[in-house]
Amino acid sequence: MVVTGLLKVDNKRTKVTFDDESSFVLYNSEVRKYGISEESEIDSDTVEQIGKLLTNRARNRVLYMLGNSDKSSGDIARKLVDSGYPENIVRDVIGQLESYGYIDDERYVRNYIESVSGRKSRREILNYLRNHNINVRTIERVMGELYVDEHDAVKRLVAKKGYSMEEFASLGYDERNKIIQYLLRKGFSMETIRCNYSYN
Repeated sequence: MVVTGLLKVDNKRTKVTFDDESSFVLYNSEVRKYGISEESEIDSDTVEQIGKLLTNRARNRVLYMLGNSDKSSGDIARKLVDSGYPENIVRDVIGQLESYGYIDDERYVRNYIESVSGRKSRREILNYLRNHNINVRTIERVMGELYVDEHDAVKRLVAKKGYSMEEFASLGYDERNKIIQYLLRKGFSMETIRCNYSYN
């Protein structure tokens, strides 16, 4: 592999690019250690050593990330790729940690839904999880297994506006409509909003 470019990432790190358009990020001390310079050629043994180094570094970074809170595989992959780790190393590390149970998207989805049920609409939950790069089929499968209490969520949000459901139902059109529009933006259907009480 021939080095085609060295790009400074920050004061400590450099992005190394190659003629096959692959790249990785190393500390400046490692660039010097492996004798990497523009137009230099890196032999397969050195590439293998660097691959092992980056794999261990990526694994340790993920374990550190998971020490604070559970993360989705998609979020982890995005953080690693954004940090300059090659995609093949990202896939290998995530696959390995999934096999050990450290990363589990289904568990992540289940825990999130259980933590917000009764406070968020199904659509809000779906959008949040999709924004965390989780496969929609995984989300829908788990959502199908768990009860998402949208009715209680509506009651909570109406209470935050200062009304009981009975008071909400008896509000004037304009004030009631403001709250309805707010609930619709939160992802609740009119059927859910209207459920269990009637408007005057």
